[in-house]
Formats: sequence, structure tokens, C-alpha cells
Amino acid sequence: MNLYINDKFIHILKPGQSHFKSFDLEISNLKTARPESLVGIVYISKAQESDILLILNWLEFKKLGNLNTIILQTPDYEATKDFVKKQFRIIKAAGGLVKKNDKFLMIYRLGKWDLPKGKLEKDEKTKDAAIREVNEECGVEVEIVDKLVTTWHSYIQEGKRILKKSTWYNMNCLDDSNMEPQYVENIEDIRWMTIEEVNKSLKNSYRSICGVVEAWTRQNENLNSTVELP
Repeated sequence: MNLYINDKFIHILKPGQSHFKSFDLEISNLKTARPESLVGIVYISKAQESDILLILNWLEFKKLGNLNTIILQTPDYEATKDFVKKQFRIIKAAGGLVKKNDKFLMIYRLGKWDLPKGKLEKDEKTKDAAIREVNEECGVEVEIVDKLVTTWHSYIQEGKRILKKSTWYNMNCLDDSNMEPQYVENIEDIRWMTIEEVNKSLKNSYRSICGVVEAWTRQNENLNSTVELP
């Protein structure tokens, strides 16, 4: 489970899944830890529900300024995932990493480089929503190749914790002759970028978007289950 809170990355591992190649701190739990001690990449080897609640509280009140990533190893992945989801109101969204020859579609919105995505409408299927959002936000006709990754992004709205589940798809461009940014959605620019240009743009993007591009990189480099920092 790839969870992003206040642009911090929380990765909950499945049983048997390897963790990051390197980390700055390894602890079994947070019973004796203080927020300021969590620096860089932190690996918690025996995370419990109490640890998750503490992490959410610290992140919500921005007490983990020096933290980059938390990796959680839990005895029951599905139970932990369900527990995390119960702490939020869930909103579903969908989007795509659109490819045309050797370039990718990026949008510039609210001062950040982003990927086209949006919330599902009532009774709408995820794939249909992803195609619709790309077309509405960019004026580009696409087809879905396959599912890429799912990200979970948290934010506060009217005092309530919101967790947006975004399903991302690999897409091919069918027609971009009518390509135009959807200005009413605060999209200022649209560009086709090479993967090198995309990686440069990620320096001014969101951790969740970095995670989507990293998922594509892993998929196309045929890497193993080891997760790299997005």
C-alpha cells in the first residue's frame, strides 16, 4: 500500500516483500520514539495499529519535518490496510500515464507538474473515469493498456481526514489534435515530455506522482519486489 500524507511516503509491505535497499533508522515500534528522532527513511519492523495511529497524528500536525519515508512491516497486511482505511473517508479517483511514441503527457496545475486524474462520478467504472478525465483535462483521446498502480493520498477537508484512492493506468494516445488544458480546473499547461524531462519535472511535483512514474520505471525495467524511493 502506497500512502502519501503531507507529501510523506508511507509504504506498508506485504508478507515476504523486501524493503528498501537502505534506510536511516530501523526500529521495531514507536513505543519509545519521539517525532524528532524519525529522520530520512525509517523502517519499522513490527508495526502495530498503535504505531499507525501515532504516525497519522504526527503527520497531521506536521511534527515529522525531517522524515522522508516510513516503511511498515506488519504481521497481517490486509488487516493493517483495512485499519488504515477506517481512519479516513474514502474518495475514489482515476487517472493515467499517457504515452505517445517515446513521450509522456504531463500537466501543470497549481504550480506543480502533475498527471491527469479526477474523481469517479456516481456508478462510474474506474477505467471509464480515467479515460474521461484525461479527455476532459487535456482534450486527448486515449486507450487503456493495463493497470499501473494504486496510490492513496490523504488530506484534510472541513476538519475530516480524506483518503483519495487513485487508480492509475498505462495509456496510449489515440488522438491529440484537440489537445488543450482545461483552464477551469486550474490547468495552465500541457506538454509531451521524454522520460528524462519527466524526471526533471518531478522535482516540482507531488510524492504520489513521483510514485506513479517510479511504478512505470520498475515495470519497464523488470525489477524485483524491492521498492526504491519515489
